[in-house]
Formats: sequence, C-alpha cells, structure tokens
Amino acid sequence: MLKSALTGLVLLMFSFQAFAAWEQSEFMITQWGRPKVQNDEAVAAAAAKAGNNHIMWTADKLDLCRKYGLKVIVEQPTPEIAKKVSGHPALWGYYCAMA
Repeated sequence: MLKSALTGLVLLMFSFQAFAAWEQSEFMITQWGRPKVQNDEAVAAAAAKAGNNHIMWTADKLDLCRKYGLKVIVEQPTPEIAKKVSGHPALWGYYCAMA
C-alpha cells in the first residue's frame, strides 16, 4: 500500500513538471461555418476584422489567410496535401472527419 502511494506521489510530481513547462502561445478564436459569399478575399477580410485568428478552410486558401493574419485548420486534407503544406506559416492543423 505504501509503495503504491509513493509511486503515485512520484508520478504526480513528474506530471506537474511537464505541465509547468507547457505554455499556451495563442488562444484560438474562430466562427462556426462561413458566410455564403463567393468572394474568398471578402470572407478572409471579414473573419479577421471580426477578431478571428483561425479559420477552417481548404489548403488552397493558406496564402490568402496568411495575408489577413489568419491561421488555417485545413479541411479534409489528403496525405499528399498534408505533406505539401506541412511547413506553411498559416497552417495551424487539420480537420479529418470520417465519411
């Protein structure tokens, strides 16, 4: 019993150190969905003006979003697309849903 308690205490101490080293660099602000507008430039500009800093969009919009200071969560990337855009400065992550 004492051995289990000491093991738990040691694990707890190490986990606190791991969390103490992590720091959130940004807080994601985004919208749910996009307006039904055909002009991509207008959508990106409006999202940035509204205070969003992230948007869920396709990989071909990365350069446009970078222009407006938006990070992109790329929708449904294929492995090839994910590899191609992996180093893009506007990339924040990927959204992969089961079909």
